[in-house]
Amino acid sequence: MCDGVHLGASKHSIPELPARFREFLSNVSGFLESKLLLDATAARVLPHKWMERHPSFVLSEESLVQRNLRGERVKNLDELHEVAREAKPKFDSIMANIVRDSGLDPAMIVSSKDGKPLMINHNTPFRVLSLADLKGVGRMAEKASNELKGDFSRLVDVVRCSVVVFTEEQLESVAQPLKRLSTKRRNNNNINNRGIVVRLKNRFKTPLFNGYRDALYNIMVYCDGGSNDDNDAATHAVTHVCEVQLHLADIVAHKESTCSTSTSVPTSRAAGRRHLAWRPCNEFESSDPTSTT
Repeated sequence: MCDGVHLGASKHSIPELPARFREFLSNVSGFLESKLLLDATAARVLPHKWMERHPSFVLSEESLVQRNLRGERVKNLDELHEVAREAKPKFDSIMANIVRDSGLDPAMIVSSKDGKPLMINHNTPFRVLSLADLKGVGRMAEKASNELKGDFSRLVDVVRCSVVVFTEEQLESVAQPLKRLSTKRRNNNNINNRGIVVRLKNRFKTPLFNGYRDALYNIMVYCDGGSNDDNDAATHAVTHVCEVQLHLADIVAHKESTCSTSTSVPTSRAAGRRHLAWRPCNEFESSDPTSTT
């Protein structure tokens, strides 16, 4: 006994850690395990690192502002949805054309190496080109309120799609035509020039903290025949900013450890893996007609 503390029979005994701290350590272990797996996969499937040659950029902050049919900054969800409905078929056509020109079948279901389809949700598999329905009004209002201080003009993923490819070569074959869209002039006779890439977040070059790699493009789509001769944005045209998520299938396959809880691992370990913030599962609502988000 020393100052009221019993030293016990073994000087090497270690007190049991509190349950919440053990859970925390298990979460951290699961997170690090998944990140290491992602890093290893990326090193294997991206040996040339071609996507790292595409720097992230923003054309201008003004180019990301959503405008209504009168060319004014949108003030509410109705104005935003009105232009989004006009932009969606044009955006869908641009992206289908880019994917086909890259030698890919837009409708092909994306499968993992074991032949199982990679799923957006429980009902919908990823396709090479997955065209989403317009983001639901409830989700739009929630995102504007929680992330954008109620500014609906900053919502740039109401119209969106994902492109999932199988090889680094295919990744570059899609990135190149998107790069060519990063211009301030367009040709109304060419469907691929009816939009401008106004922002690229290249997370192949700078991965997320959890190791996930993809590229997010924002395309300003022209909804009428206006001109885009101004320096920053098409102020004389009705436009809408849309989003493209470009993914590599082998990296998408890691959703199994980020979106689902496996019965073969402790719940806390799976929770640590879910800390990988898998964006396609959380944010990409597919064109599944049963989707209400």
